[in-house]
Amino acid sequence: MLTLGEDYDLVERGPHIAVWKLDAPQPTEAELEAAWVVYQEDEANKPPELTDVEQLQRENALLKAQLAAQSERSDFIEDVISELATQLYK
Repeated sequence: MLTLGEDYDLVERGPHIAVWKLDAPQPTEAELEAAWVVYQEDEANKPPELTDVEQLQRENALLKAQLAAQSERSDFIEDVISELATQLYK
């Protein structure tokens, strides 16, 4: 149980923990700044989220490509079987 004003304070940016109660060592200000920079870089490099329509279009294109590949493989196998049958019955 945390007590407002004792264990945490509500500040302009939201909740702020005032007392470190973890067994792990408390990070330094420099470590926090470095982690914040890495977080911001990750967020900046994150690809934009797709809308439902864009996601469905992407999935549709993937399914079409998979179907085409399976069809080509099926045609190849059919050709191989035909060639083997031709060689067998000569």
